[in-house]
Amino acid sequence: QVVSAQSKRARKACVLGCWAFIREFRLVGRDALAMVELLVMHRMQICRPSLALLSALLLVTRPAVVAPSSLRDVPVTASPSPYGAPPYVAPQPYIIWIANSDITTTPPLISQCHGCDCVQLFADGFVANGGVLDRYKCNAGPDSIPELKWSGFEGSRGKYFAVTVSDLDEPFGMGAMRNRVQGIFWAANIPGDWRELSAEKVAGSGGVIIGRNRKGKQSLEPICPTRGRHRLRVTLWVLRAALPGLGPDTQYAEVMEQLEAAELAKATIFAEVLPDKKGAAASLLSLHRVAYLRRRAGAL
Repeated sequence: QVVSAQSKRARKACVLGCWAFIREFRLVGRDALAMVELLVMHRMQICRPSLALLSALLLVTRPAVVAPSSLRDVPVTASPSPYGAPPYVAPQPYIIWIANSDITTTPPLISQCHGCDCVQLFADGFVANGGVLDRYKCNAGPDSIPELKWSGFEGSRGKYFAVTVSDLDEPFGMGAMRNRVQGIFWAANIPGDWRELSAEKVAGSGGVIIGRNRKGKQSLEPICPTRGRHRLRVTLWVLRAALPGLGPDTQYAEVMEQLEAAELAKATIFAEVLPDKKGAAASLLSLHRVAYLRRRAGAL
């Protein structure tokens, strides 16, 4: 028989040992109580009188990391710990309000949001099944504009939008060492009340600036790679103000620099394009013809 003083010290040591064990393995709820019961029944017979004390301790202190399987057993409210353990913080709901008939179940990225507003980009008129629609490829017309729609930042006065389309694997396709990022389209200073971009929309507006592509047209350059698999990056930018000093012949690198400086938020989607041999040959011939005419004009 252990004397009373020794029993108290032993029970205290037992409780502290069990509590350290539970904190070390981040046990909560029924898992923690089950571990205490196991220790009491099989290892520490002297702990039996302290089971009630340790159980009460578990109700007022909770570990900082919670196992997903035990979330249903833990109250949602947080309570401070008198023993130094951080309070348990329950998961907060993630709710998105979108004033649009298109419903998405994917929460926006941090880069898509500024304050309480988030932008969502819909490119069904440009990208389908991970690839670009045929009308934007090698046989695209001279006035081709990517059809995009977006939601978010409604009623934002003083804000503007911009759109860029880049080929991330120009000219040899994915994996080649000498590739570069080539801008094939950009549109800036899109008014803040616009919710779509199309050729018809641009034709009726004089304030939107469209960059000139390598064929000399203010439109989307035909997406017509000659070799390898190419990744396209389509980005919608939310800007805090209109970009000053831009013109159709402004270099793509300068446009990107101004976009990054004025960025509030942005939404990006990706697509992949494979080479079309017939279309690529015709497009390459057209580019050589443009280069020849420019050299001839310079010589004159």
